[in-house]
Amino acid sequence: MVHRPSMLKRVHWLLLPGLLLVVVLALGLRRHVMARLAAGGTISVLVEVLSEDASADSGNAKQAIADVLESFRRYNPDAEVRWSMVHTSEFDQRLDFLQRRGLAPDLMLVLNTDLLALRARGQIEPVELTVQERANIRPALVNALEMDGLGLGIPYVVFTGLACFDRQHLPEAPQSLDALIDLAKQETTIGLPSSFSELWWIYTGFNPQDSDAIELPTPENLKRFLRWLRLANLQPAIAFEADAEQLRRGLSSGRYQWIACNNRWLPSLQSQLGPRLGRGVLPSGPAGPPQPLVQMRIWTFGRQSSHRQRELARRLATFSTNLVQQRTLALKLGSVIPVNPGIALPLKAYPLIALQEQQYRRGTLLNLQQFAALERLNLPAQPLLNAVISGNQSPEVIAPLLMAVLEQEVKP
Repeated sequence: MVHRPSMLKRVHWLLLPGLLLVVVLALGLRRHVMARLAAGGTISVLVEVLSEDASADSGNAKQAIADVLESFRRYNPDAEVRWSMVHTSEFDQRLDFLQRRGLAPDLMLVLNTDLLALRARGQIEPVELTVQERANIRPALVNALEMDGLGLGIPYVVFTGLACFDRQHLPEAPQSLDALIDLAKQETTIGLPSSFSELWWIYTGFNPQDSDAIELPTPENLKRFLRWLRLANLQPAIAFEADAEQLRRGLSSGRYQWIACNNRWLPSLQSQLGPRLGRGVLPSGPAGPPQPLVQMRIWTFGRQSSHRQRELARRLATFSTNLVQQRTLALKLGSVIPVNPGIALPLKAYPLIALQEQQYRRGTLLNLQQFAALERLNLPAQPLLNAVISGNQSPEVIAPLLMAVLEQEVKP
């Protein structure tokens, strides 16, 4: 009896090459997908916009981020970055909304002063940098962002304080606080902040500090600081603003001819004043040059990312600190200080960058806990400063009360 393969077996043999082809294609597709995931992915980035009505400032920040992303995509073609900008007044609300829905951003660009609040609300993850990643950032900046041995973010750019003035009314910036008073007596209009933390640069002109600390003043130096504030407010041409943004708007509108300025305001001031905008060092006090507070724009990481998203977000943040990106950013914007210590900028060709670098080196770089302590000082110190500025109380009466407030927060 002759046995012949059944029809079913014949069909199996006929289908086998096709099945093998499907398996091969499937394995190839899997390898392609895995390679794609290894090289790319999708992350979301939320950028905090700092100036309320300065389109040039936000436009500058937007362009800077767009440039970094464009460069990043050239080396990571399979990476997709979805990003949005939110004003600082709405940032917390937006972040809460996204986190409640499991849609928290993978990466955020914020101020260093935001980090402790974000950590307290459980909205950010710490980051541990490799030796090479740390080498791309000035060591002092990395150390300032560490808490309990962990880094809460990666520095992107540095801001500090300087003087801004209208060249149409003032050919150059005054070099001392006494000279600033003399200008006011000549009816040059001057705008100053009023909170203790924003008056820090004046305070350090009477009470020199270590570059990374808050130190108690001597009783006599504290009185000198308060006497100068009272003297300044006696000048009709000097005004103290509770909202520092009013200083920027005041210089733009012509209400002020000299202000204490933050270098992140420079793009909007330049667009509004053009060649009339002058920039200079903040005036020195009797004890020496001022030590303006150093602030940073920080990359920090959300808590709802997958491992792959976290790695891609980290890659983007560290990419932005390399030599090429930082040099391009500094030269293009001209209003920020790079965080990468290896950059040799042509300071003679860029006097504004040289000025900002000088102010940075003179400045006070506080860690996160020290910044928080300084911010806490504002609430109890403000009515005391107001009493002196307004003339309701003398510096001699207020000085011991302010010293007691300082002693509560300043640790020896």
